[in-house]
Amino acid sequence: MPDLSFLGKMIYEARTKANITSSKLCYGLCSVSMLSRIESGERNPSILLFTALLQRAGGSVSDIVYLCSKRDAKLYSIITNAYGYTGSESEKFKKLLAEYSTIVNLSNNLEEQYYYYYQARCETDPFKKNELIMKALACTLPGVELESISSYCLSALERDIVSRALNHLILIKNTRVAAKVYEDLAYLQEKNPSTPKSITNSFLDRYGVLICYLVDGDIDEVLHLAKRFFKKYDSVTFPDMELAVSRYTYQWGYAKLYTDKNASGIDVITAYYMNRLLNNYKHAEEVREDAKNDLGYEFEIEFIQL
Repeated sequence: MPDLSFLGKMIYEARTKANITSSKLCYGLCSVSMLSRIESGERNPSILLFTALLQRAGGSVSDIVYLCSKRDAKLYSIITNAYGYTGSESEKFKKLLAEYSTIVNLSNNLEEQYYYYYQARCETDPFKKNELIMKALACTLPGVELESISSYCLSALERDIVSRALNHLILIKNTRVAAKVYEDLAYLQEKNPSTPKSITNSFLDRYGVLICYLVDGDIDEVLHLAKRFFKKYDSVTFPDMELAVSRYTYQWGYAKLYTDKNASGIDVITAYYMNRLLNNYKHAEEVREDAKNDLGYEFEIEFIQL
């Protein structure tokens, strides 16, 4: 196997640049002493450990996977193949989980985390799904409550897991906790330099806060937040935000999800209020009518129905 001691140097440089302590970076992933040996080049990390540490430090993974062992390369291939799957493609996730199960080592907390995560993506019951999501979170952040999650460095997978856990809180209308966590995460991202990653994460977190107020039915606060939301993330200031917006099939305040048969009620309602915000009342009423005729959703201004 080739010398991969340079991986530790990449982690060290990313960590020191981000001004993150060793204990904070490696919490739940490995011991401080192991991190020290990795950074000094005395020990090579697995591809999953390397990825998690580097992402927590704000770095990005290059094509070093091809220098790793065949097993690590296989793990990485399975994981990256899942990136393009949507939430509606449960059958693909079931096949991926079956393949992953043949190679996973459940005594490794990082591999175990992906295992629970893929199980959650296959689950249709929202409460069972959330149980699996919380198991996945505990693999690398043991004993950490969602309310304090913003105190920790998060890898890309950990951020996704946290987002899904917060979505469940919104589902059960525990929006006060969800909104607070989203606010904290957005604030931390906005303290960072304006990289595409930090801007995108901040956008998604601010969007989460807005959704919490939509679910609560606090329309005045929704309109107040939305004005700040779209002013801050306008396409002139942040051209790259077009990518994040397209993830929700948004075009700067004009939600398109209500035309999709698979759209959810909250997307429809968001489309309605975003158009009201822009004083496009005619289109807002068209959204309402389309929602009723095409999706079967009916809602009033004073009441939001999930």
